Amino acid sequence: MATDRVSERFDRAFAELHQLFEDDKIDECVELAQNLLEESDIPRYHGIKVLIMLSSCTADWRDAEAYRLEAEQLWSFLHDALAHLRLCLDSCNEVLQKEKPEYDAEMLRRAEEQDQDMEEAQAAVAAMEAPFDDPVELAKAERDDEE
Repeated sequence: MATDRVSERFDRAFAELHQLFEDDKIDECVELAQNLLEESDIPRYHGIKVLIMLSSCTADWRDAEAYRLEAEQLWSFLHDALAHLRLCLDSCNEVLQKEKPEYDAEMLRRAEEQDQDMEEAQAAVAAMEAPFDDPVELAKAERDDEE
């Protein structure tokens, strides 16, 4: 999936960002973080992580707080979106569970039809494999039996 490749790309970029932070290369870390945030396809999850990193790297309290608040805003959006999706998934599950007995019954009916079709096909094959009852051959066999 394309989204997996995007996510993997940002996973690697964040790992690099984190390493810069660990190596105390704060200026490089801030530069990479800002570059990542400028990318239009950065997933919100990664955006939150980058903003938290920026907040941690920023010496000025007001700037650090601004990054944290932006991360909070993204988190809130994601949380609300995920909560909505959870409700949708629960609703979908409820509908599917209600329909499951009908689906199971249909699958059982189809399996029984297939079994019946198979039995009929096997009977037809057996009939074709049985000796042919030709009246001339039968008469001949009866004469042979009489002799």
